[in-house]
Amino acid sequence: MPRLTVDYGHLLALTEAGLTAAVTQDGQPVDLLIRGVTLDDIADFAAAEHMRA
Repeated sequence: MPRLTVDYGHLLALTEAGLTAAVTQDGQPVDLLIRGVTLDDIADFAAAEHMRA
C-alpha cells in the first residue's frame, strides 16, 4: 500500500482550483491538489487544532 505523508507546514498555493500541498509518496516528493478547499476551510481547521491543543 502506498504511503502518503503531508507536510502541513509547506503549503504551496491556495487557488480557485483548490489547495496544492507538498507531499511525499513512497519517499518521492509530489504535489497534491485537493479540490474544493477554501480559505474558510483552512481557518476552521486551524481553529479546531488550536482548541484541541
